[in-house]
Amino acid sequence: MMCSKMSNNVKRKYWLFEIYEDSCPPNWQDIAEQVGLPMAFSPLHDKDTYSSDILNENNEVISKKGDFKKAHRHVIIAYSNTTTYNTALEVAKKFGANIVQPCDSIKGSYEYHIHKNSPNKYQYDDEDRILLNGFNINNYITLSEDDEFTLHKQIYELIYDNHIISLTQLCATLLKLEEPKYFTIVMKNSYFYSKIIEECKNMYLSTSKR
Repeated sequence: MMCSKMSNNVKRKYWLFEIYEDSCPPNWQDIAEQVGLPMAFSPLHDKDTYSSDILNENNEVISKKGDFKKAHRHVIIAYSNTTTYNTALEVAKKFGANIVQPCDSIKGSYEYHIHKNSPNKYQYDDEDRILLNGFNINNYITLSEDDEFTLHKQIYELIYDNHIISLTQLCATLLKLEEPKYFTIVMKNSYFYSKIIEECKNMYLSTSKR
């Protein structure tokens, strides 16, 4: 980990830290709400184990391979603009943490909360996450062009196949699917989809008159 003086030259929108049951204030959720920043807390990691022996500076084993690690949660802070190490550290200290790390992949960090891509580690339940102050991972992930094309294609097919005739009907349908990424992309392209729906509606009406 870089020292705080060097790290303060690094700016990121997203920062990471860990909180531990034995050092974090019991009212940490209230503290997070008072801070007001979007924050994601992982499920309590109480089944993580060491993959190798841990040695101290005298080469003495202090934790053996397979021993359980201290129960902890991984935390993501999401700022609206880039901010410095020291600013993020001040937030982390409110939770009893003394180290923050810059987050270069918010998607990867979010998935690590449940060990999604680490099959050899204990798999935690996505529903045990705690998301506060409006944190929504879909707001922070940039889709690739291929992914975005696929989503647009699927939404267009949904409109066409279900004879959707209003943006409200489309939104209601997407909400029932419980797929936030579809709803988010429609909201970001509402004018485009309004025009698509209007043209499809006219097509349905002209067809029904025949």
